[in-house]
Amino acid sequence: MQESLSHHFQEQLPEKAENHPEYVTELVNLILNQAQDINASDIHLLPSENRMRMHWRIDGVLHHVADFSHELAPRITSRLKVLSHLLTYRTDVPQEGRLRQSGEQAVETRISTFPTLYGEKVVVRLFVGSGQYKHLESLNLPGEILFELQRLLTQTG
Repeated sequence: MQESLSHHFQEQLPEKAENHPEYVTELVNLILNQAQDINASDIHLLPSENRMRMHWRIDGVLHHVADFSHELAPRITSRLKVLSHLLTYRTDVPQEGRLRQSGEQAVETRISTFPTLYGEKVVVRLFVGSGQYKHLESLNLPGEILFELQRLLTQTG
C-alpha cells in the first residue's frame, strides 16, 4: 500500500518548477486533497537534516508517502500556517490553528507546529465533516453488530 500511495502522489505533483511562486500552493492543496480522498486522519511532516518526510495515518497506521527537499520544507510549513491563521514568523514556539473547508465534502482541519532542531514539525489532523454518517447503516457494520446496536439504542433507561 505504501508504494502505491507514494507512486500515486508523485504522479500528481505540480508540473511547475519548485521555485515557481505557485508551486507550494498547488503542492499543499494536493497534499490536503489527496489525504482527504484516501480518508487519512493525519498528515505528518517531519523535518530532518536534509529533507522533510511526509507520512499519512490511514486506519491508525503511518505510511510514508513522500520526501521534500530541505529548501522546500519551510515554504510548505509557511503555507499551512497561513491557511490556519498562525504566525509565520514564530518558529520557536508550538502553535495550533485550524482551517475549515467549505462544500459538500467539508473537512475541519487542525494544524499543529512544533519547533525541532531541523525546522518545524507539522501535524495536520483531518476531521470528517459532521453529518457524513446520518444512519447506522451507512457505517457498513456487519449485520449482527448493526442489529445489536439498533436494539440497544431503542431500549429505555
